[in-house]
Amino acid sequence: MMKILIIGNIYFGLPDVLRNSDSVKVIPFIKKTNLFKRLFKGLCIRLKLKQQLNYYTIDECACAAKDFDAVILFDGAPDAVLSHYMSSIEQNVDLTSTKLFLYFWNSRQTLKNLTISEHWNPATFDKLDAVRFSLKYVGGFYNAADPPLIHEADDAEVFFVGRDKGRFKYIRSLEQQMNDNGISTKFVYVDPVRGLFFKKNSPYIPYSLIVRHIKRCKAILDITNDYQYGLSLRFYEGLFYNRKIITNHSRIKEYKFYDSNRIFVLTEDTTPSQIANFLKSEITQASEEILEAYSCEAWLDRMLLSDHTFNDTIRS
Repeated sequence: MMKILIIGNIYFGLPDVLRNSDSVKVIPFIKKTNLFKRLFKGLCIRLKLKQQLNYYTIDECACAAKDFDAVILFDGAPDAVLSHYMSSIEQNVDLTSTKLFLYFWNSRQTLKNLTISEHWNPATFDKLDAVRFSLKYVGGFYNAADPPLIHEADDAEVFFVGRDKGRFKYIRSLEQQMNDNGISTKFVYVDPVRGLFFKKNSPYIPYSLIVRHIKRCKAILDITNDYQYGLSLRFYEGLFYNRKIITNHSRIKEYKFYDSNRIFVLTEDTTPSQIANFLKSEITQASEEILEAYSCEAWLDRMLLSDHTFNDTIRS
């Protein structure tokens, strides 16, 4: 049986069935620490201070990698940090017997300064990135789980949580329009630094609380960048928790699971009344075939075993 080491920001994705498997070991990017140190780490990253490396599990991962047949490294760290991970792992494994995989959970365009050696097999969640950067397309994954009973969540029709990425101004405008027209919202604007000083921002929100908000809302708001084709985490959350999605991702109509009763695509002409009517309609649970295609197990098979491009859109 192949032994697999997975490294990355995977607190939301890999289910216990993989995390506790005899053949799979999961090591997070960030060392376990308290909230203050996590916030300080975020500040170091923003200011590009060298201390940021002290918060990552580079040495632990490099040491562990030699005992595995395959290593899957996620992209959820700055260019310089990922480079340290890759070079350290290469130096500690037998490159003739250990396969190395780099998975882009975010757009490849966000890591323009990253150099990938020939020892790594890069794959992506984004079909257009696969074409633009000659990557293997494997799509994304998710696993629905019941969060521990340690957080209370507010009731709201529309829920959003995320970092700025140049979209907060637009999202705040949408929130105001919805509220002015009787649509209740719970929007969490995450910023590790501004969240310490401004009430409109939150420095941190645990994923278990995010899941509780999702379970108590009718729809999840998803706002993506123009260059992104791949699915954000919010689409998987909508599929697995059977929630509607309100999005500006116009290309979503090309995905096989698209359903106008489930997904509302925002345009310049969208009115709050259209959103209100969308929220009132009923939806049915996504098919088992769709949920299986985006399961962690299926994604892992695509990463390690398949030579073919994942086909989950109408336009291949």
